[in-house]
Amino acid sequence: MQTLRQTLEHINEADWLEKRSPLASVFFAGAARTAPQRRQIGHTGRKEVDERLRATWHQWEERPKSPLQSLLWEAVCQLPYDPETHSQALLLLTYFEDPRPKQNEVIRLLALGRSTYYRYLEQAVERLGEMVVQLLRPALRLEQPPPTPLIGRTEMIAQTLQLLRTGRVVHLVGGSGLGKTSLGAHLAAQWPAGRTFWYTFRRGASDHLGQLLFALAYFLHQQGASDLWLLLNTNPQELDITKALAVLRHTLVKAPSPPLFCFDEVDLLLADALEESEAHSQVRSFLEDLIRSPRHGAPMLLAGQRLLFEPEPDCLFTLTPLTTAEVTAFLHTGAIRLAVAQQEKLLAMTRGNPLLLRLFVALHKSGASLDETLTRLNTPVTLSWFVARLRQHLAPADLALLYQLSVFEGSAPRSAWRTSQRAIRTLIELGLVEAIGADRLTLHPALRATLYQQLPPERKRDLHLAAAVVCTEHSLFTQAAVHYIQGGRPELALWTWYTHRQQEIRQGQAGAALAARR
Repeated sequence: MQTLRQTLEHINEADWLEKRSPLASVFFAGAARTAPQRRQIGHTGRKEVDERLRATWHQWEERPKSPLQSLLWEAVCQLPYDPETHSQALLLLTYFEDPRPKQNEVIRLLALGRSTYYRYLEQAVERLGEMVVQLLRPALRLEQPPPTPLIGRTEMIAQTLQLLRTGRVVHLVGGSGLGKTSLGAHLAAQWPAGRTFWYTFRRGASDHLGQLLFALAYFLHQQGASDLWLLLNTNPQELDITKALAVLRHTLVKAPSPPLFCFDEVDLLLADALEESEAHSQVRSFLEDLIRSPRHGAPMLLAGQRLLFEPEPDCLFTLTPLTTAEVTAFLHTGAIRLAVAQQEKLLAMTRGNPLLLRLFVALHKSGASLDETLTRLNTPVTLSWFVARLRQHLAPADLALLYQLSVFEGSAPRSAWRTSQRAIRTLIELGLVEAIGADRLTLHPALRATLYQQLPPERKRDLHLAAAVVCTEHSLFTQAAVHYIQGGRPELALWTWYTHRQQEIRQGQAGAALAARR
């Protein structure tokens, strides 16, 4: 609320919005969305007021607008007509009229008492915030990773691409850090923009069937196929999986060109040795039915450290460590050249793992001596080994940002660190942080887990509480509730989710919220 109100205070100042508004990130202002039909502004019945409303309407319809201005204008136009509190009129006269009038003038125009005006204005801003969330549906936004340079996977890319283009189900398997996601990102980049459904399973953040179905439905809705979206929104609290699958099949039959479905980190859905998750079992069953059902040419890519389903023999690809020649090429990308003996030692100690080699390059770029690092490589190393040495060379601000990001299961909004742009650039250049688009930041899952494990309990709680505030400001209320629980404030989690429950239910978050409370 406070963030939105502050943005409205400067709605006519495009430069301020771009440089200083927390809502100016592409996450809010430029996310793809289906443009709704615009409503006309409701009238108040007062001639002077209605004339000014019409003037403001025409001014804003015709003026050039930044993405954030367009979003907020679209949202205010979509507010239902309210003859009692006149939310649209309040917002237009208080914030959108240019030049902006004094509040005393608005109070006089609307013939309201001062306390009534402020009460109605607070309600209007709250309704506007709800409409912004409804337009953007931030919890349903997909996060397709960008393709990054790959070494030694050329033949595998060609083989998998050929299979996917014939509508097959391809399985990528390999240990942590071997480049499954990077390979998948290269394959996804071969499809037309907007035609890839990329879904990463993350514990508590995106591992419930409701989350998957709503994300899938919204993706298809943005493609112009709204049947599944309409089905789920008819009764969002009751998921009919059989109907959903039938509607999805029908949608794929009608699709002129099938999309590519990519599912990453699928091994999260496998049962643990001692415990089976009902939520994960539901997702597995749905994916299995989708694989076995006619998809009419829609290819699927499943990536994980372990197989989720038995693949067809020619559709299984296992990623292996880099060879000596590939390590040489990898090091050259970081402007590093080693003696033959040094490189053989590095290959043996890192086991040819691209993620560990990336951290070796990052250590060099951060100022560590190559000779000293190689001297210390006496036994096979782990992520923790590299992180411990990176801590000695990173600036405090860089290290702080890494730990702040480590409490996010998925990506985090870049706009939350507006004053840390130098640290962000440094960590991206070192390859420790990855930018997804212009507005999201993320860590490699294994690196995130290692950093998180190093945090003392009190620090974890503090960072989770800070992350909860960030998620709330970006209307990710279920994620905010999860962070509040992990931060030891379950009462704030309950209040946050209950207050925004209707918005979250309509984004498939009910199951995840219920699981977080247990």
